[in-house]
Amino acid sequence: MKKRINNIIVLGSILFCAACSRFPVENNWSRDKEGCLGLRNKALADSLINQYQLMGKSETIFLKVFKSPNDTEHVDDDEILVYYWGGVCEGHKLVTDGDKCYAKFYFKASGLAFVDFTCE
Repeated sequence: MKKRINNIIVLGSILFCAACSRFPVENNWSRDKEGCLGLRNKALADSLINQYQLMGKSETIFLKVFKSPNDTEHVDDDEILVYYWGGVCEGHKLVTDGDKCYAKFYFKASGLAFVDFTCE
């Protein structure tokens, strides 16, 4: 009986670790924290969303891939995670009064609903 319980614990640990390793520790999106390295773009976002099947998934799961946003917004019941990309930068730092581009990821109660890339 004790051996069976130990086998169950080991199997559970293996399955847990396999689920944890499904998501990257870091990727080009998360390395480009302010979008000044030129790594963030729509193609990369679409690729990560498809690779990790993030449409309809929770914000918690999404953040395992995309990491912390630069900003958040709330509209009605929607949570919007905002990431900078392609803005005016100096020395790998975003110029606060310069042109900015944003990737906005919209989360509804059912999970990630859509993505919008805009510049101003």
